[in-house]
Amino acid sequence: MSTPTLYKGYKAKLASHEVACQHMVLATWEIDEVAQYEAFLISIYGENERWFKMAEGELQGFRKIFSQHGQAELEDDKRYLQAIYEDECEILHISSAQTDQIAKLLNSRIKQAFLKPAAAFPLHPSSGLPCISTREPSDSDPDSSNESYPDKLPEDLDHSSEDSCKGAGSEKSAG
Repeated sequence: MSTPTLYKGYKAKLASHEVACQHMVLATWEIDEVAQYEAFLISIYGENERWFKMAEGELQGFRKIFSQHGQAELEDDKRYLQAIYEDECEILHISSAQTDQIAKLLNSRIKQAFLKPAAAFPLHPSSGLPCISTREPSDSDPDSSNESYPDKLPEDLDHSSEDSCKGAGSEKSAG
């Protein structure tokens, strides 16, 4: 045989040797895979066993509770809890009605306070708060007009402008 033929035979033997080695490596990894899955399944089995024991303990506790209490006692407990719930609902309805009455009373008193003259209401705009004004600007001199309108509610006025809070001499309001 010639040298190139012998060399090709050597390379074929070398390749078959490498295939055998790779089969050995693959078999080793497959064995490791099976061992890891076995450990995983044993761990799951142990956790399931613990959960089963806990559930069994809870079941025994429920059996003990239900065997100690008869149906009549359970019905009494249910009626008692229902009565407490109804009482609390009634208290809540009463409190709600009282809150509505107080709100109506406060709303009417606040409205009356806003409609009173400036001397009777300390927070009225003419009582010294320069950035809130109820006067309308005049055509000739907006700074000279000092006429206030105490019968207007503050919600009727537009105080959202930044110019309304620059000082007593430069108030603006929309009436």
